[in-house]
Amino acid sequence: MLAMLATDAGEDLPGDTLTVHTPTYTKVFRAAREATFTPQVARGPLARRPYDLRHAAVSTWLAAGVPAATVAQWAGQSVGVLLEVYASFLDGGEEAAKRKIDEVLGNAPR
Repeated sequence: MLAMLATDAGEDLPGDTLTVHTPTYTKVFRAAREATFTPQVARGPLARRPYDLRHAAVSTWLAAGVPAATVAQWAGQSVGVLLEVYASFLDGGEEAAKRKIDEVLGNAPR
């Protein structure tokens, strides 16, 4: 759909690469969002910016227990940046980490 909307917006899509300038990307994203969501949802804050979708994906991956190094690779950033940006999201995982260590060591659950 992105390629179709980008083409409709007059953007050149050479070969197997897709280079879209920010104004075109924003226009295409807004059109895709409105084509996908009901008018009521489109007026709300859900996925208002592409970054919102990225943030939701990264948060979901981390909550699912995907290792930070893997999430960083998928997100296209360093582990350091990932941990800095999502440190508050990862807070509270200490007890779960201790349980995993206990499981590996064969200790009884706490």
